[in-house]
Amino acid sequence: MKPLLAAVAVLLLPAIAEACPACAGRDRGGVFYLVMLGSMILFPFVVARVAARVIRAEERREQAELP
Repeated sequence: MKPLLAAVAVLLLPAIAEACPACAGRDRGGVFYLVMLGSMILFPFVVARVAARVIRAEERREQAELP
């Protein structure tokens, strides 16, 4: 049963992705499509990097305040 569910999910995910406002109604390809796709893929990594830097800076600040 799990392989069947996985197969159905793989077949339906592209249809769900095409439902985003930037992709709906557009032709396949083009620079804008690639930029939007790339930004959606990279955004979580950028957020994680910024959060890690903020946390490390706060830890360094706390360590500097200790007597």
